[in-house]
Amino acid sequence: MFVINRAALAAELALLQTVAERKNTIPALENVKIECRGDVTVLTATDLDATIVSKVESSGEPWSGCVPLRQLHSLVKLLEGESTELAEQKNGRLQIKSGQSKHLLPITETKNFPETDIPKGEGFEIDGNMLGTMIKATAFWIRPNTGFLIASEQKQTGLSVRSDGQNLEVMSFKGSAAAIATLPLKTPKFNAVITRQSVAALAYLNEELTVISSEAKIVFQGAARTLISPVLTGEFPAWRTFLPKYEHKVEVPDAFTDTIKRVSVTTTERSAWEVLKLTIAKESLKLESRGGDNGQSEEVLTTTSTLNGDTVSIGINGNQILEALSKSEGNVTCEFVDGSQPMIFTPANKDFELCYLTMPCRLDF
Repeated sequence: MFVINRAALAAELALLQTVAERKNTIPALENVKIECRGDVTVLTATDLDATIVSKVESSGEPWSGCVPLRQLHSLVKLLEGESTELAEQKNGRLQIKSGQSKHLLPITETKNFPETDIPKGEGFEIDGNMLGTMIKATAFWIRPNTGFLIASEQKQTGLSVRSDGQNLEVMSFKGSAAAIATLPLKTPKFNAVITRQSVAALAYLNEELTVISSEAKIVFQGAARTLISPVLTGEFPAWRTFLPKYEHKVEVPDAFTDTIKRVSVTTTERSAWEVLKLTIAKESLKLESRGGDNGQSEEVLTTTSTLNGDTVSIGINGNQILEALSKSEGNVTCEFVDGSQPMIFTPANKDFELCYLTMPCRLDF
């Protein structure tokens, strides 16, 4: 028998499910491997691509075995009491007990569980909280149930983590827009595109991490949690190479996102792709929509820009900009050239450089 704090166990099992969320045709992948080593219990889950290894404090006799992950998590989070007792019974079942509540789950041997292979190589240290913040600021376009199309002509919805040796860059890409966070950090050079399951887990590795990258895998290893992620085929664009020499800058008012929401009401039913017209003047921003039978909208905001008497009209995907800026705090500036060149939105950020890059849309009005 061994005992684990119930809340701590529930939290780790929830994390493990981020790599076991898909229905598996291999029964062993529906299990969590449990290895009690006395004062610590090691929990492992995998989908043969991504793997998470978690350690949680425990007390009791050494034991190892595999049980259904979803069932164990559902039980533990619903149980009452501060601690949970786990003990193998004579009938080959694992008893999960808390107070007067007792439940049995089937046990399979650990030899049926896939081996965990951690690649070796030169690594570097990073604060997991910092990395998690960078991911949360950029990975909001990565949906839990979408696939990954890495070909350059398709939408890229994985997460790029790469380094040129001096700067660590985290980037997500959706259609004609990109979200990029850059942190000055000396590391070995590497380039990795990781899966959505890995992204979901990585945002919660809130401890000091050692990062090791190889051609096939990237490892984020902490004292309590380790994530082993596959590296997907393909490469994200070298976005800095196609940026124009920006000629103008405008301060984005705080009310900009609320204005996008209101103006978008009168777009068509295809609002996720409907183009809004953004007209920038020296001291104003004007947003317009044309929704056909749905009507039209126009709002003007006061601001300041480097324009001197001229105006520039740009077609924007309001939905993409809204998604990006709704995650930002503090002042935002926008750099631009004209209606045919990429725009870059830069929120104020004290910890790392953050920007959102978007290509202009064709204007029909």
